[in-house]
Amino acid sequence: MTLETVHAIAKNEIEPKNQEALILSELKHAPKLFRPICEVFWNNSATNIHNLIRGLSPYPGAWTKLHNTQKDECVQFKLLESRKSGIKVKNSKNLLLHENGILIPCSDEYLIISKLQPEGKRSMNYKEFLAGHNLADWLIESGVK
Repeated sequence: MTLETVHAIAKNEIEPKNQEALILSELKHAPKLFRPICEVFWNNSATNIHNLIRGLSPYPGAWTKLHNTQKDECVQFKLLESRKSGIKVKNSKNLLLHENGILIPCSDEYLIISKLQPEGKRSMNYKEFLAGHNLADWLIESGVK
């Protein structure tokens, strides 16, 4: 892209813009991030959720609640790294294990979570989390809008 731009400048194919006019008319400040904006809603597409996680990591961090059925409690998690899986979802709230992380169902496909941070704990990769937890005990709790 840089080479294409340089070649276009050399050929006079680029229309210059007045920077002062651009600053006054088009540029806007980013909105302030509040906690509710950072919550993951799992009924959104995997692309939207993946972009939210990437945009908010590491701080303030996208977050969600998972229900531990074994202890009958909800635990909040920050989601720090994700990837789209390409695996289609069929109405499920169950988390699954994947060779690259934990699969969490979105509206269209599973999202692979490879790094997370349980509330009150340090950030960890999915293998460290699974060393102390059984994945079958966890369900999606929050994030349905």
